[in-house]
Amino acid sequence: MLKCLHKIYSVKLKGFTSVKSSLTSRVAIALGLLSLLLLLVVLAILTYTGVGTDGFFGFFVKNHLAVMILLVLVSIGTGGAMVVLLTQETAQQQKAASGTADLLLTFLAADERVVVEHLARNNGNALQSQLAANTGFSAVKMHRLLSRLQAKRFLTLERYGKTNRALLAPELLASVRAHSTKD
Repeated sequence: MLKCLHKIYSVKLKGFTSVKSSLTSRVAIALGLLSLLLLLVVLAILTYTGVGTDGFFGFFVKNHLAVMILLVLVSIGTGGAMVVLLTQETAQQQKAASGTADLLLTFLAADERVVVEHLARNNGNALQSQLAANTGFSAVKMHRLLSRLQAKRFLTLERYGKTNRALLAPELLASVRAHSTKD
């Protein structure tokens, strides 16, 4: 079983390194666009003040309107590119979280998986009595399942009157949600 875990985990790590390298290239593109935007803002300010009407800045002072239009266009392009880059990053994070949930859910017993998925559908929190009623497990079986999941650190239990409130670990909640939206 340990060798199986190692193989699965090493596959996940290989996927993570490719995500990391593509993230680096996207950050480089974003920084390049922001640098261009900053350069155009500085040029626009210099052309507005009229400093350096000779030489290099002279062209930009004479074409002040064109510089302002170019600034607006680059701003719109930079904003659009940032939206695209961030959307791609969010999709990759959801994919990675879904892979994590797949791995974690693989090693849970079927009854434990039912409880974790039910908690994820209820924003990661439910009363023990509600869980027992909704899943069809007896109160004793639900108590044992929740105790096992708490021992595995999948959730925490808080006293709530005469029952317990089960709270799914936040990291696991995000992963299981991403996993369930994939299905």
